[in-house]
Amino acid sequence: MKVIFFFLLILSSLILGAQEKLTPVNSWEVTAKNFEVDNLGYVYTFDGQKIVKYTPVGEVFASYSNLNLGAINSIDVSNPLRILALHKNQNTLVILDNTLSPEQQSSLDLISLGLYNTSAFTYSMLNNGIWFYDKELFQLIKTNDLMEVIYESGNLLQLLNKDTLDVKKLIEDNDKLYLVCKKNILVFDLYGAYYNTIHIVYSPGMSIVNSTIFTFEKGYLKAYNAITFEEQTFNFVFDSNALKFLKKGKVYELKNGLMNVYTIE
Repeated sequence: MKVIFFFLLILSSLILGAQEKLTPVNSWEVTAKNFEVDNLGYVYTFDGQKIVKYTPVGEVFASYSNLNLGAINSIDVSNPLRILALHKNQNTLVILDNTLSPEQQSSLDLISLGLYNTSAFTYSMLNNGIWFYDKELFQLIKTNDLMEVIYESGNLLQLLNKDTLDVKKLIEDNDKLYLVCKKNILVFDLYGAYYNTIHIVYSPGMSIVNSTIFTFEKGYLKAYNAITFEEQTFNFVFDSNALKFLKKGKVYELKNGLMNVYTIE
């Protein structure tokens, strides 16, 4: 089956709608089917029990695996110095440094924190903590740098009068925490207080940069400013079946075992 995985890095100074051409700049072989890109341009592929970190030009920089903990289900690279890797079958989160070496006492048993079914997590710049969403408890939970629970939201279904959430991911951007759900985005401040709801339907590859929500609709890349409420559509069209992600002036495409890198012009 054809697998395509885009990750676009959008500069904060990007002028929406002006870029129309993708120019190839690099390509290298990879074996995994999933990846993330950090703010420094390093690429992290993961599949099964292994993470491989590549430099921006495609050279292997480091790798991580833990056979005792099993498969790696998802990772968070929002802090390049503190990579988070979830071994969901063991309900364990491992914290890695920039060389993908586990930090001291880095294996975090999520059950000990009262997290029984974590479906989303992300690093927090405030207190060097970690945000979690537990879909069994319908609850946001935050830990500090000592892995102590410092915040619990309570049942969000009850507090916000929701029938369901179906959370897809957590994103912290500027001074807000975005709980991205299938049919909308719930916005909180960095202390967990509910702020508002943005009625944007989730699409694979949705990302948020400098309060701008980038999403994909029928192959078109769209940008919605969460502060001014302005919406704009880019002129170029993507494969509507592709997975796409955004961040800082480059496009990363995983296709047929190759990581292809493009610039937007």
